[in-house]
Amino acid sequence: MVKAAREAFAVLSINAVLPPVSSAYDDGGILVQRFRKDLISVGVYQHPQAGWTLDTTTERIDQWVAAFMAMQKNGVEVVINEDHLPGAKNHHGFVVDAFRDGDDLIGILEIRGEDGIELARKCKRVSVEIEKDFVDGKGVHYGEALVGVAITGTPVVPAQDDFVDIAAATGRPAVKGPLFRAATHGDKPMNEAQLKRIRELLGAGDDLTAENALDRIDARLKELAKGKVDAETKLATLEARIKALEAKGDKDAALDPDVEGDLVEAAETRLDGLVAAGKIDPATKDKLAACLIGPAADRHVYALSRRASGRPTALAREVLDALAGNAPPPLGEKTKGQRIDASRATPGESAPDAAAQKATIDRMAAAGGAGGASGAAPVPGQGQGD
Repeated sequence: MVKAAREAFAVLSINAVLPPVSSAYDDGGILVQRFRKDLISVGVYQHPQAGWTLDTTTERIDQWVAAFMAMQKNGVEVVINEDHLPGAKNHHGFVVDAFRDGDDLIGILEIRGEDGIELARKCKRVSVEIEKDFVDGKGVHYGEALVGVAITGTPVVPAQDDFVDIAAATGRPAVKGPLFRAATHGDKPMNEAQLKRIRELLGAGDDLTAENALDRIDARLKELAKGKVDAETKLATLEARIKALEAKGDKDAALDPDVEGDLVEAAETRLDGLVAAGKIDPATKDKLAACLIGPAADRHVYALSRRASGRPTALAREVLDALAGNAPPPLGEKTKGQRIDASRATPGESAPDAAAQKATIDRMAAAGGAGGASGAAPVPGQGQGD
């Protein structure tokens, strides 16, 4: 639904460009000039010093446009500054409209004062300021949003077009007079296909018209923003409850001393029985007792008690049941070792006959003494002429 509302804003914003106004003086005698300016295009940008990366897609631009429209409806202005510097002296006007044109985010920039106008004509480049989760002074959430545009000579986004006078951008003569916005794009009013698409996205009927479309989309975004706040509040409440339950669980883990004593005695008795039955040896019993029962001052209640651990069967009981079913191999039987043999002997080759090997050594010893000229060494553990 959030995506649908944003797409509806994107459809609407195509028709939300200002009529041509070149320049005029406001009531305070300040010269005001409006320009059309490409702010950023689809692409991946990386700041050479800060190291951040901004992956700009058409969907992301549409999100910025939707947030901009909602912010403007709520009286939240996007300021134009110089080189991202704060303060009134670096303030040069406002972004009064924003929309996507193909792969480009386009802004209509209203620059106020001769200094700012001259700066725009001189620097000719801008840098956007994007905030990941913008919240206004009234606590309204807009998600990722365009919150500022800086006129700068060193933008991260290359290959920008120059500032274009609104009159020059439309091919119309400059108009002197009051500055206002309109719901048309040049001579093209919102058409029925666009209205139909917005109605589909918002689930609205024929009561949604070109005149009230912006209000309806704004109301839906506010509803979604409120839903987000409600969800965050509910999440915080659930997290608090989980922490309380965890604390309660730690407290409840302490068993009644009599119950704990019975569980310990039962576990120790079963361990003794496993030793007597030849299932485990005494050393293994001691290791299991340390793991499953614990010392007297710190019994392992989570292993001894199914209530404390929340398991259907206590861990200690499961382990002891498994050992009780163990069938160790008969005495004298050896299980095959798990190893990798690094010998150069060929696998599967029969072992040398021990008697023949002894006879050979005896003959060598009789001929020249153990370790004689042959250089053969006696087999460890066998006597010379044994």
